[in-house]
Amino acid sequence: MDSLWKPATMAHAVRPGMRLAETIAVAYGGSPDIPSGKPMSKAFGRASAQREAFIASAQIPGRDALAEETARLLAVLRARRPLVQAVTNFVSMDVAANALLAIGASPAMSHAPEEAEDFGAIASALVVNIGTLSQDWVVGMEAAAEVAGRLGRPWVLDPVGVGATRYRDETTRRRHCQGK
Repeated sequence: MDSLWKPATMAHAVRPGMRLAETIAVAYGGSPDIPSGKPMSKAFGRASAQREAFIASAQIPGRDALAEETARLLAVLRARRPLVQAVTNFVSMDVAANALLAIGASPAMSHAPEEAEDFGAIASALVVNIGTLSQDWVVGMEAAAEVAGRLGRPWVLDPVGVGATRYRDETTRRRHCQGK
């Protein structure tokens, strides 16, 4: 199956001066310069036609300034090429890695607790996704989050399925309450 993200074509597609609709087109695997002059709805299908209509009708103050600032920050990120440790589930691992590559980061898909200290020392950020939740993964997630917190690295918890089971709730609560 083709990945939603197209890092080879998308890596330099978002640029300063792009309108919000163009930025969204790029994020969904397209080009800001829609082939053959087709509107987004023709290039990306029915769901995109609805997205295009919503964006066109949205009265968002400063939306073009937001798009320009997003492009500027993306350029800064690409210049830094940060290493991002991603402890994520098997279903989203490929997509997460490709998304990180598309924005200019270097992904490290490591969930082994034995690597937490080493990756924490060199990674700029950490992403933890609890989609694959087993004791082995939890140990790796908690080790990586502890190191990131101790070193002052930013990290994001993606609480997939929280509320569905007591185990997910308790695991998420432990991470959230520690504030790390």
